[in-house]
Amino acid sequence: MKILNRIHFHPYLIGIFPVLSLYAHNQNQLRPEVLLRSLAVISVGTTIVFILLRLYFKDWYKAGLVTSYASLVFFLYNPLREVAYNIHFSEFNLGWNRYFFPVWVLILVLGTWMILKKLPQREGTVQLFNLIGLVALLLPFVSITSAVIGDYLSKYPFMQSARNPVEQVVAEQPDIYYIILDMHGRSDTIEQEFGY
Repeated sequence: MKILNRIHFHPYLIGIFPVLSLYAHNQNQLRPEVLLRSLAVISVGTTIVFILLRLYFKDWYKAGLVTSYASLVFFLYNPLREVAYNIHFSEFNLGWNRYFFPVWVLILVLGTWMILKKLPQREGTVQLFNLIGLVALLLPFVSITSAVIGDYLSKYPFMQSARNPVEQVVAEQPDIYYIILDMHGRSDTIEQEFGY
């Protein structure tokens, strides 16, 4: 646990979470090379920001927290802008970049100020952020790992032979079609056709 107190993993963990999560949801349509390239770009970008902030603040603690916050703000920009896009005030749309971007920069600046001035510098803070980052990565990691193991096991004949009896039973069953109507007729049409 001492390593979680001293080393700032959280900027990297928070940075790669959106990439792993997106890949976990779309792994059937994407090649793993895309994931590796994205992880490399995020890691290099996080390292550059982390080092530049370390040189500016002359403190690893502040640099790590501000890097994590900046990464979070960066990756939440588009999802929250899409939510704001549905908020209309006559001709004014909050989701337009010309309105949303300045608000987002203000959120970045105010959040950074609060981290620097209001957040107490404690050893447990780094550990907490590291643990939050690790827990956040568990879900996409489990999803990706289970899919990789499933693909790997499906290539072996002994796994396919275990599935064949089930497939044969399913193949012998009749086809059943269940029609679900997602709409109904207008009340005047129902009255005219069915006397209802």
